[in-house]
Amino acid sequence: MTEPPSYSYLSFAPSARIIGIDPGPKPGLVVLHVCDEHIVRVTKLDGPALDFRGLDEQLTKAALVSMERFVLGRGTARKTKAGTEVTLAQVARLRELCEKVGVRLVQYPAGVVKPWATDDRLRAYGCYVTGNHHRDAVRHALYAAVRAGYLPRRPLGQ
Repeated sequence: MTEPPSYSYLSFAPSARIIGIDPGPKPGLVVLHVCDEHIVRVTKLDGPALDFRGLDEQLTKAALVSMERFVLGRGTARKTKAGTEVTLAQVARLRELCEKVGVRLVQYPAGVVKPWATDDRLRAYGCYVTGNHHRDAVRHALYAAVRAGYLPRRPLGQ
């Protein structure tokens, strides 16, 4: 007689993958792995193609995708034209990919997300990462995860 397979607690708990994206010429992409209102892992997606080729597989497993809302304004004028064009193309491509796989895409302005998702808050939730673009992607993923109810408004234990 064979033994039944063993399962960890996490295999039965509700879980979700939240993808965070900081678009631009040097994009930051991360996946927050959320289980039972805790972040159990943060995965940096290094070396993505500027047009997000290869992101399809991650998107099919995602519950939610959050990308910084890119706004053309005074600050944008200081950026290079090529950088702006790359970012606009990324936004369009990501919308297309999310629609194709049927995952919800949300966008919040950096001016709303960054004051809320401070480095101290990232540490409290256990999702602080190195690298400015990846950290900004985490900020957007965390903000969206809390707004959508995947995580509590305050880190558990506080």
